[in-house]
Amino acid sequence: MRFGGGRIGVGDGHLFDTERRARRISFREVMRRHGEPIEVTVQPPEQTPMRYSVGAFFVEVHVHPGVGRVTVRRVVGVFDPGRVLNPKTARSQAIGGAIWCMGIALTEHALVDPHLGRIVTPNLSGYLLPANADVPDMDFSIIDRPDPSSDALGARGFGEVPSTRLTAAIGNAVHHAIGRRIRDLPITQDKILAALSGRPGLVSARGRRSCRRGAACRRRRRRRRR
Repeated sequence: MRFGGGRIGVGDGHLFDTERRARRISFREVMRRHGEPIEVTVQPPEQTPMRYSVGAFFVEVHVHPGVGRVTVRRVVGVFDPGRVLNPKTARSQAIGGAIWCMGIALTEHALVDPHLGRIVTPNLSGYLLPANADVPDMDFSIIDRPDPSSDALGARGFGEVPSTRLTAAIGNAVHHAIGRRIRDLPITQDKILAALSGRPGLVSARGRRSCRRGAACRRRRRRRRR
């Protein structure tokens, strides 16, 4: 697929021919073919105020195909919060936001009883949070560049910026690893196994549908004993 550079459009994760939009190729396919980093440089107009802090996360995960366990192996982040008044606090904020996102993406789940309407995970014995052993190496770069449009010494708000991106990055990484998109958080082992098997519902490590109700499980056990 060859055409002039002036006819290249970008949208929805693809490069396409602006005159024939059906001619398109995904970013993933471009990277697979060429295997080289893509660098993009943008120079905004000088009078454009930033006003908001920005940033990006990159994550590497490992998915165990047998049990569906997702392990976050590496996290890289780059942020631009304007003037950095306290580098240590800014880095700590980034680390805390990243761990928070890991919990949202992989472990934290407020289960509600469908009949009583009560939360059945009301404490930390069932509501799982990432522990120290779950946290991988994290490499963060923070751009210390005063924002001329800010009245706060060139600084901008940075509180929740690190906690709004890594969840999506983990979901994309899992999709890249197993080839299936999981849109229901948290991304738990049963959802991974169900996606790998191509069937909805809970699936055991051997590919069988797991019991949904206790009575059905007991009947199945009795039949096996016979």
